[in-house]
Amino acid sequence: MYQRLLIFCFALATLVPANHFLDTCRKVGLTVNGRTLVADCRYKNQKDDEKAYKSALDLNRCLKLNDWGDITAEADGNFLPSVRECRLDKLATLTCVYFGEEGQKNCLFNLNNVVFNKDGILGCFNYTGVPIEDAQAWE
Repeated sequence: MYQRLLIFCFALATLVPANHFLDTCRKVGLTVNGRTLVADCRYKNQKDDEKAYKSALDLNRCLKLNDWGDITAEADGNFLPSVRECRLDKLATLTCVYFGEEGQKNCLFNLNNVVFNKDGILGCFNYTGVPIEDAQAWE
């Protein structure tokens, strides 16, 4: 019985895209309001000289602010109304300011742990972002 469960879990894990979007994406940035992540991403198995897509991912679909003022990964977490002044540090570290009962606090979250690249489009959990530019040469 445990062997069947183990095989099922392994099969299920192979259907879910791996995270670590930085392995195949570049020109990573945030929109002005800090809600949308944008990047140029290529297909996971493409060669370096092939094409990439620019896509956008709504981070409200990926993140939540928990009761302690920390950003965590959660599908449809709607984190943005609770924070301000979001920016990217070190390519994939999202830094936002949270104003709680104890005052102002910086919240950090490594987007590389939750965001993936599927066929050139950013995504998280069961949500896939949207392409915003046609394929360009990966230079």
